Amino acid sequence: LGFLRELLGCEFLDLDVREEWSARHSDSREKIRAALSARWSEDLSDLSAPPRSLKSAISISHCRLVGGFALAPSEWALGFDVEEAARVRESVMERVTTSQERAEAPSLGALWAAKEAGFKALSSQISLISEISVGGWRPRLVPSLGTPVATPVVSRRSNLSDVFSFELSNPQTTPERSQGVVFTREELVFALFLKAPADISQLRSGATEKSYIQGGVRNG
Repeated sequence: LGFLRELLGCEFLDLDVREEWSARHSDSREKIRAALSARWSEDLSDLSAPPRSLKSAISISHCRLVGGFALAPSEWALGFDVEEAARVRESVMERVTTSQERAEAPSLGALWAAKEAGFKALSSQISLISEISVGGWRPRLVPSLGTPVATPVVSRRSNLSDVFSFELSNPQTTPERSQGVVFTREELVFALFLKAPADISQLRSGATEKSYIQGGVRNG
């Protein structure tokens, strides 16, 4: 997880992914909300609306194999997605991506997960996933084989070619402050996207840092 924090430039990023939160379990959504509510000591159980907290930016995703959530300081725009690579269909991708995006991406699964993560982070500014463009893919080296890059389900030994950073752009974002990373573990593709606040010095304020540490994120 430290590697992801460094790559995305957010030292308080946290990620929790578990098999018991996968879509195969009928109560997975309730369990994820219960975990979030317990972490922040507030009621985030309402499934009819996205979870919102004054203490943290929150993004949830799940597929048939795993589910989980990502957290970042509340000033950041955050998006998290997990996909089964084999279930991403080219016919669907052709409707929401350009031929250039598909040609440049390391895989269709990586491109779809990156789009989903970006859309979740910027959903207050855009209405269609096709409005955002993903490119600028670069392979990233994990510091050492066996170094965990996330929490239990995704902390397996890393293939040095399966971690990529990407850039996202649309008329409402500032590309140089938009950061994303995609990594794969066996049949799963994970994506995280972060857009820094306009004034990143806000994160240095004592009140913000204190409330976030008390929430337990630094222990992730």
